[in-house]
Amino acid sequence: MGYGISAPEFNYDDYKDKNGNDIDIKGKILVVMRYSPGENDPHNNSFEKYEPSRYKTLAARDGEAAGIIFITGPQSGEDVLQKMRYDNVMQNAGLPVISCKREIIENIFRDNGLDLSKIQSDINETKTSNSFVLNNARAYIETDVEPVDAKTNNVIGFIEGSDPVLKNEVIVIGAHKDHLGYGLYGSLAKGNDKQIHNGADDNASGTAGLLEIAQKISANKKKFSRSVLFIAFGAEEAGLLGSAYFVKSKLFENYNIAAMLNMDMIGRLNDNKLIIYGTGTSSVWNNSLDKINSSYNFNITKNPEGFGPSDHSSFYTKNIPVLHFFSGTHADYHSPSDDIEKINLDGEVKIVDMVYDIAKDLDNMKSKPDFIKVVSQGNENRSMGNVKVYVGTIPDYSYQGEGMKITGAKEGSPADKGGMISEDIIIKFGNKDVKNIYDYMYAMGEFKPGEEAEVVVLRKNEKVTLKIVLGSR
Repeated sequence: MGYGISAPEFNYDDYKDKNGNDIDIKGKILVVMRYSPGENDPHNNSFEKYEPSRYKTLAARDGEAAGIIFITGPQSGEDVLQKMRYDNVMQNAGLPVISCKREIIENIFRDNGLDLSKIQSDINETKTSNSFVLNNARAYIETDVEPVDAKTNNVIGFIEGSDPVLKNEVIVIGAHKDHLGYGLYGSLAKGNDKQIHNGADDNASGTAGLLEIAQKISANKKKFSRSVLFIAFGAEEAGLLGSAYFVKSKLFENYNIAAMLNMDMIGRLNDNKLIIYGTGTSSVWNNSLDKINSSYNFNITKNPEGFGPSDHSSFYTKNIPVLHFFSGTHADYHSPSDDIEKINLDGEVKIVDMVYDIAKDLDNMKSKPDFIKVVSQGNENRSMGNVKVYVGTIPDYSYQGEGMKITGAKEGSPADKGGMISEDIIIKFGNKDVKNIYDYMYAMGEFKPGEEAEVVVLRKNEKVTLKIVLGSR
């Protein structure tokens, strides 16, 4: 099937033969080359968005193919067996997919009088598909995915407040304690060497800050009227799983949470620049931050949104005011080189002291801070790749069923205006069935900003059809 790409806007379709006739792929196993006809021009590759294996798999599944054999074409580089890796999606692809050495396919082609190298070269030069059916060739594929369950936990500490009434209100201070281990997934390290990812900044810096604040509040607990809950979250790197679990738990329901302060990557303060997310989630934050920062003189960048790529986001979905402290990204992010010698210790001390002061300022307030839903600024989830439209959904990465479950829709976003709510499971977007987040991404890619999409969701086991006018990223 050539590259397994169907791109009508470029008059290119590997699901047609060279004469433009449709090929029935139902029940057939497809041989698909990696990359695309535009791979030789990386600076102007019109086909780039179609290159991911997930996208090609979706197209094959829609055509009811029996399976896919991926190979690296002769024009695309060395015949190396590519690894299939976990990509943070619990659901399977919907059909068996394997990686194969090119040599095996070349021999089959040769026996049928075909030259794979010439076929690929012709496709690349003409940007025209040249797919066909090998009627006298048979393949048998059997695959199985065995999830490996790993136990993790949230570590919780609680200090009861000293005031008989205010102790029933709880300030949460959190940081995630997990990282990438040997970089099984999520690593940005180059090469195939197995290396430990210590995560000094991400997020030993946050958990160290959490322990220091816990110690200080414990030593001064008689001065705190409200109770304080300390949480070191597990499985943040796998999709905020620890914090998502907590806010769905009975334990969460038992606490009257006033606000949540989160620390993730606070160990690389540079030029005194501190980024704080969630500043718009309560009307009290700006005054509190400005007052306290007069003692620290941080160059603060305020981001009003409560959603974001760390555990504060889980609390924001439950209408809790949040602040998230972050000293900035760097070249060692998600790499083995994120080690302790690169931590700005003095800078981290300043940030931790400030978080403590904010917690104390919260404790001194006469009433709980109000909660504000922040109108979205138009940024989609960071995994959306080349998709140009904006919807505003927040995926629930802990969900393991079929479809894409959301924890909520950003305030004022197309999803919010279209009626999507927390716990909705998207099962169809436009004319595409949605089995997982990648199906959702590629279905979005069929639309342009300003167009209306019909979206089907499961809401309490009932199908609900929504009309969403898509925004622009």
